[in-house]
Amino acid sequence: MSNLLKTADLERSYRALREAMSALSESIMADAEDGHLAAIPASNHPIREMWSSHDDYPWKSDDDGGLASLQAPPRSVRFPDHWKVCQAINMLEYLQDQDRRETILYPGVVSASSMTLNAAGQVNVAKDIFKRAVVELRKQAGRLSNHDFELQIDACNIFSRDQETATALKTVGISRICLKQVYRHIQVVSHPGLRGVGFYARKHRPMKLMSLNDATSQLEAVLSRSDERKPAPESVAVGLKRLAQLREIDPGQSILWTQKSTVMPKANLSFDDGTRGKQAFAHLPILFAGEPGAALPVFNFDKIPVRDDSEMDALERDTYRLSNSRRWNDTNDPELLALGQVHCLKDSLKTA
Repeated sequence: MSNLLKTADLERSYRALREAMSALSESIMADAEDGHLAAIPASNHPIREMWSSHDDYPWKSDDDGGLASLQAPPRSVRFPDHWKVCQAINMLEYLQDQDRRETILYPGVVSASSMTLNAAGQVNVAKDIFKRAVVELRKQAGRLSNHDFELQIDACNIFSRDQETATALKTVGISRICLKQVYRHIQVVSHPGLRGVGFYARKHRPMKLMSLNDATSQLEAVLSRSDERKPAPESVAVGLKRLAQLREIDPGQSILWTQKSTVMPKANLSFDDGTRGKQAFAHLPILFAGEPGAALPVFNFDKIPVRDDSEMDALERDTYRLSNSRRWNDTNDPELLALGQVHCLKDSLKTA
């Protein structure tokens, strides 16, 4: 299939995603009018920055049947928390002050009707279809193998934006979208009787074991795609030199590629019937089965940041020499620690 057809698939899937999100937002606001409650932390971003055009608003008309006001839509005044929930769900594009490596987090709890829960499920399906369209485009360009996608082991490739992906997104008119914010699912809790939501921010440190040859191939691929207009980062040459030094010591060894810790917001859920131990991702507001007028479950937002600034540190990689005969996570090995760190800075491996 040609890139032109795959770009068309990308556009169709994005339109379908936007339609599903608009339907979900309409359903959330309808729940608000029916008496369903919601809670979400205050945002440090003005409402006007959340949507670039009127078409992106999650509603089509105001209470009188006319066009919704861009300055103060009536429902945003009467139901501010539900309005913020719609903001969080519809936040697919980078904000003006958002670093490209940053992911904005919006934890929250939302009482929802069965219709809203179904609409959220449709949004998640549309997100997966759009993600598949992006991945297929990258496969066509030779950037991602079937093995990588099926096992989900190369998240860096799936979330990063190479030239082919950037061109396709620009052609479709969505060059400013944040792929990570598009891909993340809305958590739907259909189990009745949600009693408590314990939010917490877990530190996540991605690691990947690779051979010296694989690491070298990735860096050489970066060099092959560079030119005078867009030269490769200096760290690529530094990384290749250090890999060559390690190969002289032991050509059969592997290296452990680790990223700095990032925030993984989660929530522990408890229910009236005693069900415990359920967990949910809390990047976005959690929608749970509730009744109009019923009180929200007990929750606490204090342990979750609104902005995940720690992800901005994830571009620096620490690569450790590692013998194939040792456990890959045995970081207390004195010989391993004595060898020190091999820094592959900036985008050297991320852009491969």
